Amino acid sequence: MKESSKIISVVLFFALLLSIVGNVVVLKEIKTQKESNTVIESKFQKSKESLASTKNDLDVLSQRYQTLYKEKNGSANDKLIKASHELFKTIYNYDTSTAKGTVHKRKEEASKLCSEDVLDSLFPNDAQDTVPSIDLISSLSGEPGVYMKSSNSNILQAIILVKNSVKIADVESDQSGSYLYKVTYDQFKNQFTSIERLGEKLD
Repeated sequence: MKESSKIISVVLFFALLLSIVGNVVVLKEIKTQKESNTVIESKFQKSKESLASTKNDLDVLSQRYQTLYKEKNGSANDKLIKASHELFKTIYNYDTSTAKGTVHKRKEEASKLCSEDVLDSLFPNDAQDTVPSIDLISSLSGEPGVYMKSSNSNILQAIILVKNSVKIADVESDQSGSYLYKVTYDQFKNQFTSIERLGEKLD
């Protein structure tokens, strides 16, 4: 009976020992799994932070590009728009009964903004001797519309839409029209080097 009790005690001891060892192994596996999960979570968090940082860098670069593009093309736009308004006001805003409205005077004003070739294409060579048989009054209908082509060069190109109305002095009715031009503008020379009328529409 004692021998049987001893055997049972030994079996129970080993069973308990195996249970303890098994629990220790399970606990180690759980610990290892937790550590692995912690590592994965840490790597995931770092990846998120890296992505956020990359996105932020891209946003900063995009903003810088937009700023530089606006500074560069914005100033070019302003210069071209100003020159276009001045030139086409000289061409289309006039009263031939006044000294400033003569062809000669307007050609003289336009010469500050155009090359010789362009000037000759806009006004007759004998402008000084040109005298209209009737007095005309011409005026722009709003500012010319300037549509500039993006460029990295000092030579700018644009399409310009001009609307104006012309009438004979002392006559109520007038003739309205729209004119489309293709222009080339040299920023260094501050002048138009090419102007081509693409079309017109009379109302």
